[in-house]
Amino acid sequence: MQATYPLARLAESKGRRRPSHLLDPVFRSNIVSIASCGISRRGVAHRAGIPPTTLYDWLERGRAQPDEEPYGSFTIDYLRAERGLEHAAAEGIAHWVVRVRSLAASGALLDSKTVGALLRILESRFPEDHGAHLHRKPELEPNGDAWLERNGMTHAQLVHLLREPPEAIGKALVEAGPEVMAMLIAAGVRVPA
Repeated sequence: MQATYPLARLAESKGRRRPSHLLDPVFRSNIVSIASCGISRRGVAHRAGIPPTTLYDWLERGRAQPDEEPYGSFTIDYLRAERGLEHAAAEGIAHWVVRVRSLAASGALLDSKTVGALLRILESRFPEDHGAHLHRKPELEPNGDAWLERNGMTHAQLVHLLREPPEAIGKALVEAGPEVMAMLIAAGVRVPA
């Protein structure tokens, strides 16, 4: 892959690790350009001829003391370059998703590769809802104890709710009416004789 940014100045500066690198506008421009290409920070440092720890140190100092130059402005430029790549990638994915949605809306069949790509996008964008991600929240099953815990009702409030139920609960009670006593007994509730 042919680089589109000048690296001649970077090659000359190999071995110099002082913060004066950050005062050199060509060096700064080149290192920020490299970062905008999606290369890892370790890879950026390697291409710039500096140890990765130096780059990490510059960024850490810039975050900790944004008013200290040259670290503060360099960190802002570098992080913007990284975010610019993220924005461009997200924009590309958005255009692709819009295209796939229009295909699906027209009734066109989507191939398994396209569907797989869409699922990966959903999993990465919404990890709690899609895929087998570690942070995925399990689907909640209707559970009276969980409902009570979330809503924190007292015994008196529950009695009032059952005596004067909202329409949806009233309809559910009427529908389940013949089975209510059996359900209570099956749940282990002691029913007075």
